[in-house]
Amino acid sequence: MAYTPQAERERQERKSRMVTISVAVFIILTLVFSTLGFFYSGQDVDENKNPEYDYNGIKFVQVNGIWTFSTPQGQGTATFLPTLVKDIKCVNCEKLTRDSLRTENSKVYVVAFTQQENQAASELTSSIQLYTNIQRACLQEQENDPECLDLPLKSCKGNEKIFIFKEEEEEKNETLVIKQENCLFIKGNKGNKEKSDDLIKAADRAIYQIYGVLK
Repeated sequence: MAYTPQAERERQERKSRMVTISVAVFIILTLVFSTLGFFYSGQDVDENKNPEYDYNGIKFVQVNGIWTFSTPQGQGTATFLPTLVKDIKCVNCEKLTRDSLRTENSKVYVVAFTQQENQAASELTSSIQLYTNIQRACLQEQENDPECLDLPLKSCKGNEKIFIFKEEEEEKNETLVIKQENCLFIKGNKGNKEKSDDLIKAADRAIYQIYGVLK
């Protein structure tokens, strides 16, 4: 085709239109991918967020498998949510609060021997955060038990706070909390495949009573 000024102008116009279209497509693709990136980034943030739960206006946040919460009694922790332990009986617990468990010397005596009993003891004492001196002991009626020969004997009628954790035989089928004078009994079924967490659940029931989450 012979060269003419008209042909040159048409060629330049076509070239200009192609450049404009390419720039427009680039801008559109950039906007699309930026939007998708923001969307998926937001999803990642939600996925990494700690699980939360609301129970009667109290906010629970799960951190590393442990639920944390706050009430006027203070900040506490528990393994199980209140909905999973609220049906466990808490006998004579009307006046069981965090303030009622304070001691002048920040000492508490703990009666616990099995692995489950010790785990439940740790669950309770670490949550209420009142004691810097946790000492193992036995009740006076246990004085002839082999595991109590080298431990101090205590009575619920004294002034000291005593937490007693007891794994019950499965056929007794009782998981409960009992407040008796200065003693707090935490009872649960012996650990097995179905009920291995009973004693921890009983400890959590006591924790929620102490913090006023359950009554």
